[in-house]
Amino acid sequence: MIIFGSQGGFTNESTEFRIYENGQFEKYQTNFKVLTQLKNIDPKTSKQLFNNFSALDLEKINVQQPSNMNKYITMKEGEKEIKLLWGTDKEVPQNLNQYYKVLGQIAKQSKI
Repeated sequence: MIIFGSQGGFTNESTEFRIYENGQFEKYQTNFKVLTQLKNIDPKTSKQLFNNFSALDLEKINVQQPSNMNKYITMKEGEKEIKLLWGTDKEVPQNLNQYYKVLGQIAKQSKI
């Protein structure tokens, strides 16, 4: 599962998206504890997202740089979990920023 989203600010609100390998796509608003099923994405696209995480060497990046407003990506595969967290005012590798942007574009396209 790929989990990504943003959090922080005065209310520490978090909105996260969850992509499963089969293309299932969800939105979770932590403050309201509301889980919404979004339009599924093509399983081929989902598989490509999982492959790109490794192809871009994101598992080798150790980013834990929180700030007031944060972005995050978590990759869960079986027992393995990789968490990347960075403040919106922090510099991170370009491949991480690009991957996050692609995930965000998919989220915009898949909303109900």
